[in-house]
Amino acid sequence: MEQQKEIQIPNPFLHYLDLYLGTLLGKGKAAKTIENYGRDIRLFFEYLAIAYPSVQDVPAIRREHMYTYFNHHLTLQRGNAQTTIQRRRIALRQFFQFLVIDVKVIAASDNPYHEESAIREKVVKQDKLPIFLEIHEAIAFLEAIFKRDDKRGGRKDWMKERDIALFSFILGTGVRISELCNMTVERYETLISSGTARILGKGDKDRDIPMREIDLRRLEQYMNVRPKPEPEHGCIWLTKSLQPMVPRNIQGIIKTYAGRADLPMEKKRRLTPHKLRHSYASLLLENGADLRTIQELLGHADISTTQIYTHILKSKKQQAIENLPQF
Repeated sequence: MEQQKEIQIPNPFLHYLDLYLGTLLGKGKAAKTIENYGRDIRLFFEYLAIAYPSVQDVPAIRREHMYTYFNHHLTLQRGNAQTTIQRRRIALRQFFQFLVIDVKVIAASDNPYHEESAIREKVVKQDKLPIFLEIHEAIAFLEAIFKRDDKRGGRKDWMKERDIALFSFILGTGVRISELCNMTVERYETLISSGTARILGKGDKDRDIPMREIDLRRLEQYMNVRPKPEPEHGCIWLTKSLQPMVPRNIQGIIKTYAGRADLPMEKKRRLTPHKLRHSYASLLLENGADLRTIQELLGHADISTTQIYTHILKSKKQQAIENLPQF
């Protein structure tokens, strides 16, 4: 079998890539992260070498090159998943920021990633938007919890209060499931006194999320009936056997209530803790929150991750227009 010819990447590209990866190493980035960034950026350089052989140095890269790379090469030709495209987008955005700010080989006005959201808007497809609950569906989901009175599986009376508080907390704060499972009684006491949930997020970074009065009240009602494990391990959310809840416990409870709630069949089947987080973000956006506020509340390190929610809102506006009666 004939060996595939290696793609020749122009030396200036390789020089700046090595410089960037060396800078990441000096900042203490994990070896796996550096490897992933290097692979994603190199893939873009290989694309340029084939599609635009006249581009021999980074100042010659233009926004149209980025556009065709994301929209045609990654999306149509390679069929990459949106999560993969998102990761490669972040790698390139940060690389070009490095070239502009640290190396100063590209002027800020010539950054091909300038106004990157214009590229992103054309990449995200309607059928790739995240699933989330509308306000009436979130209410229907919580109503399914309030209506539950059965004792199947040996359920205890306090578990209903737990479920009400648990899902009210998720929908009212948008926390990640890992953050939820790590909540402690000590943090609860601070929360009650301040009205603000201090969440320990990714990278051991704290963020403060203001709590709605109704969510605080439901959490207090649960804590008033929450059994005390022996010995007390300090985790707020308990299983029936008084062990700390883990993500699969919460996912199982979600499946139960999604099946009982008045929801579209697709949402009954596919509702997850992360989709409840999407619901929180979309409701914030609908009620006037700006992207920077949503980014901080969700704990996104990069605002490009948060920008997906603008497409949710645009999609809903388009649907509203289409639902107008014919004049």
